[in-house]
Amino acid sequence: MELNEPDVILDTLKHEVAHALAWESDRSVGHGKIWKQWVIKLGGAPRATGRFEVPKAKWLMVLKQDNSLQVIAERHRRQRNIRQFLLRGQPATKGKLYYIERAQFDAWSQGKLSLTEAELWQ
Repeated sequence: MELNEPDVILDTLKHEVAHALAWESDRSVGHGKIWKQWVIKLGGAPRATGRFEVPKAKWLMVLKQDNSLQVIAERHRRQRNIRQFLLRGQPATKGKLYYIERAQFDAWSQGKLSLTEAELWQ
């Protein structure tokens, strides 16, 4: 919240409350007509994507192949059982996905940390 202006935060709250009201009133999900009606009633902007800043995630999900790491996604928390994960349509990636702290990834990518020194979590 500290990264955004109060009007952006308030619009985000209206967006999310509109989802709850659309569900309770009509069992409607997503950003369809019912949701848009609710968001307008609440005084929010009826757009599906927000325009706000979020903090950088502490963790990066990476694909480890040979001596390289490829960033797949940013995560604020590590999920368990990542050993079972694979990239869609790429079964050979199963068991090759790891989490690494952003600071360690940055050190590795700058040549300040070797891959064997980095802590990779599965």
